Amino acid sequence: MKSFFISLAVVSVQIMMILTDGPYTYATFAKRVIHWDAKYYACIGDSGYQFAYPSLITTCQSNNVAFWPLFPIFGRYFSHWFRVPVQDALIGVGLLAALGFWFTLLRVLKRSDLTPLVQTAVVFFLFSYPTAFFMNLPYTEGLYLFFTTALACAFFSATESWLIYPLLFLLGLGLSLTRVQGVAMLASFGLIFILRFKDSLVRNRAVAAGLGIVSGLMGFFCVPPGKFRRVEDYFLYSKVRLWFDSKLFQTV
Repeated sequence: MKSFFISLAVVSVQIMMILTDGPYTYATFAKRVIHWDAKYYACIGDSGYQFAYPSLITTCQSNNVAFWPLFPIFGRYFSHWFRVPVQDALIGVGLLAALGFWFTLLRVLKRSDLTPLVQTAVVFFLFSYPTAFFMNLPYTEGLYLFFTTALACAFFSATESWLIYPLLFLLGLGLSLTRVQGVAMLASFGLIFILRFKDSLVRNRAVAAGLGIVSGLMGFFCVPPGKFRRVEDYFLYSKVRLWFDSKLFQTV
């Protein structure tokens, strides 16, 4: 419980930093955080991915394929379950993810060999980092960091239950569906797999997490047409169309 209350305090202070000059209301907070990428995520949650041709970026309703899908999917379903607008649901998801990140980070630090002073310094430096407030906004930073620390927490847990493997798979899946940087984690687990190959417990955990990351990447690019994705909306493919604006790349 101590980790939870510390996490709650950190997130609360960061929210108050956003509301520096008041008024201290939810309406003020929402008005200040629904900007830039948050508008694109809200549009994806409302209407799915869109790509206009010719490739001229105009509004979030016409070109938003550069954004990865898990965060707006959460926003869409939270909106449906709690009967609130998508942008409000995304704010809630972002705050919950930030709380989850700090909680799992504190759990990882507690299990480490670091001294209490060093653990406190880690939290302080992360808290004071200039862009740390993005963790609490309707962006993917908080969700991505949560999946990262939760994955570390699960990977290094002492449990020997078989349930740890599907958990690692799901966390790896979430990581790679949240931000493109999640794919880079595959290299880390690949290195762990090679260096600790003789340790079956570590090796199998690395495989479970790695399979989740690969599955997320494949799902993002290969999911069939639907509300959230169209086959022609591949991220790199769309960027090629954006850069060259050539009919050669236009989908028939």
